[in-house]
This record gives sequence, C-alpha cells and structure tokens, in this order.
Amino acid sequence: MNSCSLLLENDSMLDVDEFALETCVELICAEEPGNFFYEISLLLCSDQAMRRYHFKYRGSDSITDVLSFITYESPPEQENGDKATRVCDIIIDINQIDRQKGNQSFDEELRDVFIHGLLHLMGYDHIKPEDRIIMHDKEQYYRQKVEDTLASG
Repeated sequence: MNSCSLLLENDSMLDVDEFALETCVELICAEEPGNFFYEISLLLCSDQAMRRYHFKYRGSDSITDVLSFITYESPPEQENGDKATRVCDIIIDINQIDRQKGNQSFDEELRDVFIHGLLHLMGYDHIKPEDRIIMHDKEQYYRQKVEDTLASG
C-alpha cells in the first residue's frame, strides 16, 4: 500500500484549500496499486513561471495547466522499510486554472487538475485513446470520492 506526504509551495497570492489537496493525495495514494512512499511537492505558479518550466522540462514555449514528474525513485531497501520512495513534483499554473474553470469554482478546477497530475505520477497517461478512457474514468472516480469525503468531513 502506498503512503504519501505533500509539500505545497504557493507562489500565487491566492488562498487555496490545502486540506482538499491533501485529501486528494491521501485518497489516491491509498487506493492506487503499488508499494511506494510518495514525497510530492506542489508548486502553484503564474503563467510566466509555467512557460519557463514547460520549456525547460518539455521543450514547449507555451503555458499548460499542469506538469508532473517523478524526479527520483529509491530502491526499497534504502528507504521506508520495504517501500521505494518516489520524489515527485507537480507544477500548476493558477492563471490557466482560472481561465479554464468554466462553471466550476477555482478550487474545484484546481482539485481536478491536481488529481490529473497525481494520476500521471501513478503511471496513467492519455496519449493513446484507450489510455485516455482509463485515465478519464479514474479522474471521474476520484473527483467524486474527494467531493464525498470533503462533504462528509
């Protein structure tokens, strides 16, 4: 079973619901298969910063809503008993979140994009059509699970 920690660096002036983001991490880490300890750093940044990160890590001179990476993975015997540690980074552009939120609140869109980034860290992708369907279904499942958890708690 996976376990996790979340470190939030908020370079924006926006007040975000850290508890909701932590809930996303805890639910997804607990349910997804594997035996990892995820150290997840989340950076909330502006368009300018995202453009730099997107170019640096993906070679694209444009903005995007989210980037996620596994930056290091230790062998299981070196960390946390029998669990390998995965050090991960997620970068989210808060300006893009605001532009694409549609009828949702900013916090709802932020959670949705964060869930998307977390699922990438768990090995999901959306390049092939069949993988896109699987990832979409997972996103829907976790959106509802997070909403239910937050509403009951």
